[in-house]
Amino acid sequence: HSSIPPIQTAIGSLNNALVRLDQNPFPYTISAPIEGFIEYIGPESPFMNKLAFSNPWLFKPLIFNSYAATGSGRAMIQTTMTPTVVKAGVKDNVVPAKAQAIVNCRILPGETVESTQSRIASIIADSSITISKQETQVNPSKSSEYNNPYFNTIGSAVKTVYPKAHAAPFLMLGATDSRHFDNVCDRIYKFAPFVYRSEELKLLHGINEKIAVENFKNGIQIYYLVLKNINTL
Repeated sequence: HSSIPPIQTAIGSLNNALVRLDQNPFPYTISAPIEGFIEYIGPESPFMNKLAFSNPWLFKPLIFNSYAATGSGRAMIQTTMTPTVVKAGVKDNVVPAKAQAIVNCRILPGETVESTQSRIASIIADSSITISKQETQVNPSKSSEYNNPYFNTIGSAVKTVYPKAHAAPFLMLGATDSRHFDNVCDRIYKFAPFVYRSEELKLLHGINEKIAVENFKNGIQIYYLVLKNINTL
């Protein structure tokens, strides 16, 4: 009964665990896709960025600080973990015997489900808490090579339609259906040839999702060029 609560409760233990996770995030690291981005975009950047990207071993703290300034940037250099669902209790005057939380992780290339789970367990360090993975959790997709004619074909198609654009490797933050091809394809390039303005980005997966007609036409042209030229390799 809540009028005579135990010294340690399930909710209290879970809360402490979530606080420890929040206070001990995964370390920053530069994965293979971000290495490629730095390699390709560095020479095209303003002087200070060019200097940092040309010497990442020396300016790594500066690069990390730049990415860490935003949530999307931080997800590029760090395995993220955040509580999304917390469940406990059914009645206001009964102390629940069990509390549960789902901690959603976007795992950075180079890490695995097992290594992520192991690190979470070491951070929480509480034998009263059981840590398990969901059946839907999978390892990050493998990083595709980018110094090859296939990647260059995509970049060339983009350059044809958008002459001022620069193609570069990047890290896809969300999950896509391409993960189902991991075991049958050597190279997977997650690529959408559309230019999204800030107001269009806000509509993604929302009400009235749309892009400009001209933007759509340019995207079709890029896809056409990629498919046409890739078959000649």
